Amino acid sequence: AVVSTQSTGIVVTMFLLVCSEIVGITYTFSYRDSFKEKVQNTSLEMIAGYGSPGWEENATEVFDRIQQDLECCGVSAGPNDWGLTGNATWWTTVGGFVTTAPDSCCQDNSTGCAIGMIGSNNGTLWEEGCVTALFDWFDERMIIFVAAISIILLFQIINVCGMYLWRRCIVHGF
Repeated sequence: AVVSTQSTGIVVTMFLLVCSEIVGITYTFSYRDSFKEKVQNTSLEMIAGYGSPGWEENATEVFDRIQQDLECCGVSAGPNDWGLTGNATWWTTVGGFVTTAPDSCCQDNSTGCAIGMIGSNNGTLWEEGCVTALFDWFDERMIIFVAAISIILLFQIINVCGMYLWRRCIVHGF
């Protein structure tokens, strides 16, 4: 009787786990646009604090790395996003307008390459915003994610079915 109760609990737990994974995956794909908007808003807040004293320890390095690796600049409006950051401490102003993006926005990533480039880019800065680049990266690899998730779910479903059959064999003595 103890084995039967334990095996029933395991089967039910595994079944609920598989169901919750399916719900989570469905939710993620259904609310993709909402998630993208939240990522954009958070990223714009990060730009405002970029390089500021007291800003998160490695956040500037992380943002630079994202821009370099994804070959992007800013959040959604490309280099112009950096012009929206009136409280950042790293930029320079010319005539009251922010004209500098971080060097990580530059295609050659050289020191000082982005000074005065916003508004007169001439191909020096990456034009695509990083949120767009990030979601494009995920879209390009979506088939890999879907295949991996499907394989994991298939194994889990087979496991649940196997445990159910094993439980029946123990309970009914087959």
